[in-house]
Amino acid sequence: MITNSITTYLKSFYLAAVSKVSKLSKNKHNNIIILLSFESTSYYFLEELYKIYGKRLVVIYTSNCTDLAKKFKLRGCQVYSLNSLSSLFTKIIPLLKGAKVIICDNYFPILGGIDFCKETKILQIWHANGAIKTFGLEANYAKHASDKNKDRYRQVYKKITDIVVSSSKMADIFKSSYQIDPNILKFGYPLTDYYLNEGTKKKMLQVKENINKKIILYAPTYREHSHSYIDLGYLSSNISDDSLLLVHPHPRDNVLKEQLKIYPSIKTHLNKFNLQETLFLTDVLITDYSSIPFEYSLANPDGNIVFFCPDLDNYKKEVGLQADFFMSEEYEIVENIEDVVEIINKQENTSLKHFNLIWNEYANGKAIKQLIEWIEVTYEI
Repeated sequence: MITNSITTYLKSFYLAAVSKVSKLSKNKHNNIIILLSFESTSYYFLEELYKIYGKRLVVIYTSNCTDLAKKFKLRGCQVYSLNSLSSLFTKIIPLLKGAKVIICDNYFPILGGIDFCKETKILQIWHANGAIKTFGLEANYAKHASDKNKDRYRQVYKKITDIVVSSSKMADIFKSSYQIDPNILKFGYPLTDYYLNEGTKKKMLQVKENINKKIILYAPTYREHSHSYIDLGYLSSNISDDSLLLVHPHPRDNVLKEQLKIYPSIKTHLNKFNLQETLFLTDVLITDYSSIPFEYSLANPDGNIVFFCPDLDNYKKEVGLQADFFMSEEYEIVENIEDVVEIINKQENTSLKHFNLIWNEYANGKAIKQLIEWIEVTYEI
């Protein structure tokens, strides 16, 4: 209890300090600011922004995006770590206060402490084009938070002016999760452009034709507690001989990484293909509460998703799930590994087209083009 009180006090002190410095910042600029915390999903959008804006692009990042930030620093962009106190007060806060467009891919507490000008647009692109887990004020941790902490969350959410979505479903989820009524940009999530690019699809289809194996990809979400529910030994030894199992651990999932060391024959990559490329090649995706199905359904609309959720009831209580997500009959939800193997070994035709109609309603391959047009119009106003 004492520890929680100290943490709450420190966070309040942090926001008060941010607020004080921001009030002293008066200079306007024409830079495009991106607050970055998800390297794997935001890199594609960042690359496209750089092609248009070059050194006007400013990257403000969390520690897990250090490698990507360094690449843009080498290209001449300003990059600043949110973990650096000196950068925070001398560079980051003034840049945020003076910006006309700020793009963020997550929840950033610093936004709650800045008194932005009326014309400043703060755009939430998020790090997924759908949601299985609850987030924002709908998340279980937020529901059980103190009133002071809830107020702090709201201070951040109410700064968001615009949100990019791939579906009306996701727009409604954002509104209820943030408890705001933002401007909804029906452009599609930026990364959906990659999966809808005709050149990319053609290239990966040619690769797929030369693979004589059924690709099974296990890609679970990250869990805060140290536990892995999958029995990789049983899974790898019981799938059919014409199948190839790939496992993609979350970058912070050290438990699954350790388990993989026991089974060196199980690959994490197919040749040199990254995760996005691998999704085009995957016949069956095994996951749980990860956002990867929303990308996979675009990469392979005829693919099959198996939701392996042995901790489903506990996860609902501890983290929280979108109320109706697992009510669909379009995909399999199982709680034991034997059922997973049985589904994989079936040779059934499937379709994720209805899934895409719900979650990728606005995705048309032009998300980034529309976003850049929106940025240009915003600067003209």
